[in-house]
Amino acid sequence: MYNTVGIITNKPRSNILSDLTMRRSINTVPFGGRYRLIDFALSNMVNAGIQKIGVIGSNKYRALVEHLGTGQEWSLSRKNQGLMILNSGVNFQFDKTPKINLQDFSANISYFEQVNQENILISESDLICKINYKDVIESHINSGADITFVCKKFEEQCLDCSDVKVKVDEHSGRIIEIGDNGNCDCNHVFLDMMIIKKGLLLKIANRSDELGGPWDLIEVISKNIGGLNIKPYIFEGYYYKVNSVQKYFKCSMDLLKKEVKQELFLGEDKIYTKVDDNHPTRYLNPSYTNNSLVASGCILNGQIRNSIIFRQVETGIDSKISDSIIMNKCKIGKNAVLENVILDKEVEIGEGVVLRGKPEAPVVIRERCKIG
Repeated sequence: MYNTVGIITNKPRSNILSDLTMRRSINTVPFGGRYRLIDFALSNMVNAGIQKIGVIGSNKYRALVEHLGTGQEWSLSRKNQGLMILNSGVNFQFDKTPKINLQDFSANISYFEQVNQENILISESDLICKINYKDVIESHINSGADITFVCKKFEEQCLDCSDVKVKVDEHSGRIIEIGDNGNCDCNHVFLDMMIIKKGLLLKIANRSDELGGPWDLIEVISKNIGGLNIKPYIFEGYYYKVNSVQKYFKCSMDLLKKEVKQELFLGEDKIYTKVDDNHPTRYLNPSYTNNSLVASGCILNGQIRNSIIFRQVETGIDSKISDSIIMNKCKIGKNAVLENVILDKEVEIGEGVVLRGKPEAPVVIRERCKIG
């Protein structure tokens, strides 16, 4: 799959996950005990043999640079710059946020002109799934399509207000309509992953640059759909778009389900992340853990149920943690009670503190806070 370059985009809004994105962009939000959200998109591309990947940055570069480093964990550390952090473009559409901002591509036009690959695989950075991009790329090439959208069959109860719906023609197998929730008789949902011919993308970006917009790639494609050969690739596996605190919490809790955990983390293809060596977690007496993901380096007392515990967390005697997400280096005092809570890294919860949220509205404590 060396004829494809991967691009991972970024969300322009800085507060999309509330306090969790106060000091970091969404692509570096911790997830699943040891990962970052971007690890899934990046690993899916690497597993498909893509050797050149660009990541759109933001004004919050530090966490992204620290996490990605030279790309060694993803086998992208090489002389020909397998991994590049690219400039983010400006959003000139103040009334709405582009689905895929063409300014991100026009701002890096020299990068795309230098790469030899003919196709560009674009993915958002907040998607939790394990997808075989080899199959997607082969489908795109064999079909002769200008663009291939990764899609799921439409299910009303699962639709998000930000989802793009598309209509797939049963006879031609082409996408013939793109619309929003209200004006499209559509049967599939676009999953924020697509392959487009490089020449076509650069033509669209340059044209928008000359005319001063529109800057949304999906909008441009929709307006010119009659002259484009757009094919769907139907994905049937687990998929979740983490674009709110509620969705982050729900998706994290899904990891405690056996079938989700097996699909995402087991099998030949791996989800890679930055290596951080720690000692094994110590379960002190008395302690109790049930149906939870616990990372390395922790020192645990008390009770933990249905929760995700990141690295180097310490919990006190008789503390009770249930249905919660506790990030790196948090310290929980004895007799504390946490239920439906998200603690960002290095939070300290004092003795006897009680925090209770709801599954649809978890309590979020920003990093390095001290309570009690």
